[in-house]
Amino acid sequence: MSGALTIDETADYLRVCRSTLYKLLRSGDLKHAKVAGRTVIRRVDAETFLEKCLVA
Repeated sequence: MSGALTIDETADYLRVCRSTLYKLLRSGDLKHAKVAGRTVIRRVDAETFLEKCLVA
């Protein structure tokens, strides 16, 4: 997979539903960017978020 994930790819990777993912994006818990009008999440940011969840 590439370095940037779509909303659906990130939700699958984190094993959460899209609405939960959008909540994480709105709260700032998960970083994201807009590229050509699409929301993308860097794989490293998704991995970092997951690591923080495992430590907590």
